Amino acid sequence: MKSDLKIAPDAETISTRDAAEVLKVSIRAVQMWVAQGRLHAWKTPGGHRRIFKSSVDAMCTARFPFVDAGETFDILVVDDQPLHTSLTDFYASMPGAPIKVLSIKNSLESLIRIGEAPPHLLITDVVMPHVDGFQFLATLSKHSWSETIRIIVTTRLSKQEMDDLGGLPSVIECYKKPVVLPQLLKAISKHVETWKMCRSKS
Repeated sequence: MKSDLKIAPDAETISTRDAAEVLKVSIRAVQMWVAQGRLHAWKTPGGHRRIFKSSVDAMCTARFPFVDAGETFDILVVDDQPLHTSLTDFYASMPGAPIKVLSIKNSLESLIRIGEAPPHLLITDVVMPHVDGFQFLATLSKHSWSETIRIIVTTRLSKQEMDDLGGLPSVIECYKKPVVLPQLLKAISKHVETWKMCRSKS
């Protein structure tokens, strides 16, 4: 249900772009939240949407309870397909933690990045240029810090093709391309919740 009001409110409002910057999401995500009623807004006579600042502040507090500690749940996407854009638009549908998504198109560059700053979650294809995904995961598994990284594989290969190439460890989740975003977001949400639980116990 839309939350657009027909008259200008007395309360402070900000633009859709400003709301997106505060919440660290895309403008599209803010528009989606207004349409869902999660953010409250009104439209000017010229048709421009203005967002209640109090509504943005409330969502920011709910989504980013650990932001003062500078903690983020880091996701690295290794894929030459435009999966990153979709995740950036939709990752904010998982409230309760600030999430940072980084996309790299080849596995060689990603190995360097992971060595510098291991992510909490790695989402990777297994058919990529330069280094195939199976070799990439095998190389990754040789490092001690790899034990802390959760892995999701996305691929167009069939299960038989995957098995013929050596298969994947049972602990690695695998999703068939084209990936259904709600399904992938649900899987990511599970890892975020586990991360939050581990934080609360530390």
